[in-house]
Amino acid sequence: MQNPESYEAQLETLKKAYAQKLPYRIEQITLLYNALKTGQRDEGAYEALHRLLHALLGSGTTFGYGPISQSAHTLEQLIGALEHREAQPDEAFFSRCDEALEALKHAATLLPTPITLPEATPAPKRSNGQKRLLYLAEDDTDLAKKLSGQLGYYDYEVRLFSSVRALMAAIQTAAPSVVITESELPDGSAAHALKQLPDAARPGVLLFIARRGDLKARLGAVRAGSAGYFIKPLSPARLIDRLEEITAAKSETPPRILVVDDSKTLGQLYALILRRFGMDAAATDNPERVLEAIEEHQPEMVLLDMYMSGFSGDEIAKVIRQHEHHANLPILFLSAESDLHKQLSALASGADDFLLKPIEPAHLALAVRSRVFRSRQLRALMVRDSLTGLYNHTETKKQLDLLLERAKRAQQPLSFAMIDIDRFKRVNDTYGHPVGDRVIKSLSRLLQRRLRKGDVVGRYGGEEFAVILPDTDAAQAKKLLDTLRESFSELLHQTERENFNCTFSVGIAHHPAITHPAKLIEAADGALYAAKEAGRNRVVIHAESSP
Repeated sequence: MQNPESYEAQLETLKKAYAQKLPYRIEQITLLYNALKTGQRDEGAYEALHRLLHALLGSGTTFGYGPISQSAHTLEQLIGALEHREAQPDEAFFSRCDEALEALKHAATLLPTPITLPEATPAPKRSNGQKRLLYLAEDDTDLAKKLSGQLGYYDYEVRLFSSVRALMAAIQTAAPSVVITESELPDGSAAHALKQLPDAARPGVLLFIARRGDLKARLGAVRAGSAGYFIKPLSPARLIDRLEEITAAKSETPPRILVVDDSKTLGQLYALILRRFGMDAAATDNPERVLEAIEEHQPEMVLLDMYMSGFSGDEIAKVIRQHEHHANLPILFLSAESDLHKQLSALASGADDFLLKPIEPAHLALAVRSRVFRSRQLRALMVRDSLTGLYNHTETKKQLDLLLERAKRAQQPLSFAMIDIDRFKRVNDTYGHPVGDRVIKSLSRLLQRRLRKGDVVGRYGGEEFAVILPDTDAAQAKKLLDTLRESFSELLHQTERENFNCTFSVGIAHHPAITHPAKLIEAADGALYAAKEAGRNRVVIHAESSP
């Protein structure tokens, strides 16, 4: 979570902490160097000196001390040449080392150059169960009522308008999340009026309904900021499909990043930069706690320092990879190591890429964000159902295992529900499989939109869905799913021949009454069967269905 303290104040605190530690680090480097100079050249001294110089090389420029990074790099190269016997330890060699060390000491006395972070990128807004405000401007009263009724089931607060003047006045009074409007209303062009709005007043999503589909009409909508254009007569289902696609893309959860760096100030700075760019970033300076930190933060990527006290980045990466749940967790090395051979060796340990310190904030954020979203796309192919975008059967069971274990540790309730669309075979036989697919998508949208952020929805197979409700007892689950059942039964599914409604049945099982995931699924399935036997279109809790 973002610290309520301003970015500038946090940055100033980190700069002061870095400056306060500089004298101690320079002193440590000097002691280790003098030991090497006088012949005490054990492997541990080389490693410690290399790590300290490497840390200054990677952090100096980042905190505004560019000369420190330059001098640390020079001295590190010289010490490395001595360590690998590529240089003779004679008077001329140590004279060059002395000069580099003095330059490093002098650089530490200079005032740092000002450093600034880019303008903040706000994290995507989430509805948190609140209805989203939607303005619908349409002079066809029947169409407006039909669309309004359908949109209401997906947690939109729909307000109707029949003129451009009324629509624009409402936008200036209360900004909506979505505007759906007829392109030409009786008192003028909605496209022209919306185009005049300043950027700050534009709706998050704008869709047009039109009688014309020519290039000029479409171009006017595009210039107004339209994300969709629908020709009359239109299908409400297709319009809602497009609307949900757009809003889902806009409300992507911020990437969750864990920064692992034994320099507390540097790790916190990287986390601050990533939060500045709208990500959810946390940092740990204790590599020994990396597995606990991963469990706590549930990151989508680990940003890992290459050289840490007592540990190397490739060792930590191998430990992470040993855990089945983290086998595909993206790991990005961040280090001042410029040796290509060492970079490749580090990547062979299981990391996905290598970024060089010092690094520009914008470059760091772009590299992290792009890799997270690519990872999301690849993961979606493996764990998501292609029709609905929900978790597939296998991933749903994995999520149940994970959340049930968490519920046990926290001693909290958990409910698991099986949902099945009633008489779905009749829908396919009567209207065809494409219509059946639209019914499935309608239910998936309803579940995704109306359930909480922490709830898990999966397509268990065919017309069957699974819902995991953490921290929810059976009575609460029944009340929630009963409300959704009633909403779904009122949804209108349209075909060229006729309109129809569908219903679904639900079976619920819960923890702590049942503590094993397979038994929980079996019990919910049994309750679902009982709901079907009792007449369908109802919710049954496992205990209620038992003799």
